[in-house]
Amino acid sequence: MKNLYLLDTQFVIDAVLEKEETKEHYLTILEYLLSNRLGYISTSSISKIEYLINKNNPGRNKILKELIQRLKIAKTPSYIDFHNKIAKKDFESHLLELSAMSIGALLITTNENLIDESKIAIHPDDFFDYVKQEKNKGIPFLDLKKVNYEYYPQLEKAFDDTFKSGWFILGNQVKLFEKEFAEYCGVKYCIGVGNGLDALILILEGYKKLGLLKNEDEVIVPANTFIATIIAISKANLTPILVEPDISTYNIDPNKIEEKITKKTKAILPVHLYGQCASMEQISEIAKKNHLLLIDDCAQAQGALYKGRRTGSLADASGFSFYPGKNLGALGDAGAITTNNEALSNITKSLRNYGSNLKYENKFKGVNSRLDEIQAAFLRQKLQKIDKENEKRREAANYYLRNIKNRAIILPEYREKFSHVWHVFAIRCKKRKELQLFLEQNRIGHVIHYPIPPHKQEAYAELNMQSYPITEMIHKEILSLPISSVLSESEMEYIVKKINGFGVK
Repeated sequence: MKNLYLLDTQFVIDAVLEKEETKEHYLTILEYLLSNRLGYISTSSISKIEYLINKNNPGRNKILKELIQRLKIAKTPSYIDFHNKIAKKDFESHLLELSAMSIGALLITTNENLIDESKIAIHPDDFFDYVKQEKNKGIPFLDLKKVNYEYYPQLEKAFDDTFKSGWFILGNQVKLFEKEFAEYCGVKYCIGVGNGLDALILILEGYKKLGLLKNEDEVIVPANTFIATIIAISKANLTPILVEPDISTYNIDPNKIEEKITKKTKAILPVHLYGQCASMEQISEIAKKNHLLLIDDCAQAQGALYKGRRTGSLADASGFSFYPGKNLGALGDAGAITTNNEALSNITKSLRNYGSNLKYENKFKGVNSRLDEIQAAFLRQKLQKIDKENEKRREAANYYLRNIKNRAIILPEYREKFSHVWHVFAIRCKKRKELQLFLEQNRIGHVIHYPIPPHKQEAYAELNMQSYPITEMIHKEILSLPISSVLSESEMEYIVKKINGFGVK
């Protein structure tokens, strides 16, 4: 589906000049594109449009400038093909097509020759038929392309700045991101690493180097987390001790933690699952009472607030993932550690870089897990709008919570408004297979987070005989509906309407 649209020169001119034969239809298209944040204009077109409109109607210049400010800009790429058949006939049309292709957009044009020659061009008269046809193809679970195109100009500039710097590993972009993300979370230190799994492993290995953990020590962890949390414990040669979740929040049940504490227990590792903060106040009290380290997995909860404090500042150390699908997502793998512990910060910074603080001098047997310079540049841009992105997710979640009225669907609960950033909107249904089939038939994307609990995975055969009934029930019933900062109101209305009709005869 083409979710983005590039407007050609003549279309914009006709729309702004309000020619009688096109006025109503073109303005309707423009309003649709602007209200849904889907409209782009090519840099190669701007000066020509401004010249022609000023020439024909100088009074329209103000309207044009306002329009260009509301439309997004698609850069004309440098990979021009002078032998292209469109370029040979009409070089300006070739530039327009390249701009549209660079962002994966459909080109709306009145140029009949371009429509005949190009596979991505349509006439304005066919626009709404195309939109209707595309809508019938369904709603994806997560449209990452659309999410990231919200930042297209900023990401382009970030790439250009990084490229021109000539420094691609642990350069200025990483340093700046670490500073900005630490300030955002409300901590002293941030260490950029390769991914979220490495973030947790390096925290645990760092505490071993500090003498606060040793091989085979026990770490308490939720039974129903994504397996990466548990893998991190295993990779650090520690022992995961699983604890059942609170069925209402899906986070670790603090009332079940103390019964699992033994002489070998040295840390608690809660996870802010699906984007909701765990009960950190109670968990922190348990950790202090039993002299345990508190490390939290914040991979799904960037920006969540708990009692006025952000994730990343709620534990002794925190691990973050910036996998592309996260609320704060890179354009590849990326992760970070946050802490107020200077010694841990210094050690993990060394461990991520072959155990070295000074080139070719290695204090530890470290690894290569450095946050890429280009990913840091991208994350710096997206960090500026993370709170707005999270608020859009809350609005979508609240719409679902208010309007889904099907007794077969168990809706998620949340304790505090800002403690949940809705990384996923996870519902439960005892007839999940039937619901999956129903959603597929109605072209609604969905994902199961997660179909097999960690203790039933082949990778943890030694845990297969253990029983965690609440976790197992959740994994049999859980299903996530589409939620993101770019989910439209009409898409939400459609999803709610269909969900409310599930099982109704």
